[in-house]
Amino acid sequence: EIQIKTSGLPPPLPPPLPSCPPPHVSTLPPKTAPHGTRSAIAVGRILTLCALWLASLLLRAPGTLWATAASQPEAPSPLSARAQRSSSVQRSSTSPGILVPAVHAKPMRLAKAAPAPRPTAPAPRPNPLPAPADSPTPSFVPNSNPESHRSSHPIIVPKDSSGRPLVFPSPPKRIISLAPSVTETLFGIACGEHVIATTPFCTRPPQAQSLPKVGNPAQPDLEHILKLRPDLVIAARITPPELIQRLEKLGIPTLVLQQQDLESVWSETRLLGELTGHAPEASRLIEEIQTQLSSIAREKKNAPPLRALLLYDLHDFFCAGARTFPDQILKVAGAHNVASSLDTSWPRLSLESLLQLNPQCIMIAQDQLSESQRLATLHEWQAHPVLGKIDAVRNAHLYVIGDSLLSIPGPRLAEAARRVAAALDKARLPLEQP
Repeated sequence: EIQIKTSGLPPPLPPPLPSCPPPHVSTLPPKTAPHGTRSAIAVGRILTLCALWLASLLLRAPGTLWATAASQPEAPSPLSARAQRSSSVQRSSTSPGILVPAVHAKPMRLAKAAPAPRPTAPAPRPNPLPAPADSPTPSFVPNSNPESHRSSHPIIVPKDSSGRPLVFPSPPKRIISLAPSVTETLFGIACGEHVIATTPFCTRPPQAQSLPKVGNPAQPDLEHILKLRPDLVIAARITPPELIQRLEKLGIPTLVLQQQDLESVWSETRLLGELTGHAPEASRLIEEIQTQLSSIAREKKNAPPLRALLLYDLHDFFCAGARTFPDQILKVAGAHNVASSLDTSWPRLSLESLLQLNPQCIMIAQDQLSESQRLATLHEWQAHPVLGKIDAVRNAHLYVIGDSLLSIPGPRLAEAARRVAAALDKARLPLEQP
């Protein structure tokens, strides 16, 4: 402890050793200084010693607090997380970036700070608007309004006749038809304005004749199809499967229709109506055709049934068998299709098979066969050793059903049934004179 005399004089220095005088001390006798000078020197020494004493206390005190110059010192507590946070180095609120040590009147040694707790995930906040306990899980409910489905609801075809699923985000507006039956059906359901191209065989209705042509249904011009940029190509069973795959690889949606019998004609007509947004028109067309066919069937219900045969070729004898729409049209008109007993739906007959079936009426489904050609064919067959024995040939009951009525399963099916019924009425006569 340093003691200061009340006289203000410094304490006397110890006498130096004779052999080794202390450094920085002169051996000469000190000069006598004035009294005021000695007092100033003593005060300076006292201030220096006080500053060194305070500095030693600050350096020896661990955990000295640093705080902002404007903040009040706060006694740290090892049990308080807030005190631990305040003991860390902070920036001055008045002068950012300046670190200021906090000054305490009585420096104290702080206890060893407890380790800071590891941060944990905050507890989840409760939902301010909890769902009712009995509310079901939300699920998609399709719009029940059919009008809205035309523009917003995607159109899904689970399977076409080739077994491929198709999905359309909206009704197609640029359609290419590769079959005459498809063209006639599209116009029949008031969707002709969306047909942008057809084939040369699509001659009905007359509006279809002026549309661009993309080639043969079996071998269409793919480059021409791509230039037209369709959003749907509709093909029939005559289109080869390889061509369908090529169209799909080119990114062109393709729908294949079977149109094998009347049931498939009805279902695929409804499909075209739903696909194009003309479902009511498709239903009306189907109802109209079915009503006319039912009327013809009632008229010919009591007529004597005749054995009939429908040929599509006069040389290979390609004909319509069972499970086909021509076979059903023959039944509606009051005939029994003799080829319906064969195994295939579209058989080719030999001369022996044709003689064994022995039809009473033969109808030829060819548009190019004129009346003179029909008579020439009849005379030729009558002179044939095998064909001449058939009842239809002997009795001259050979008729032509033109206008592709029995080749195109479309809106003109009722007209086809009336033509067949008229031919059967002639065949019921004892003999027709050519």
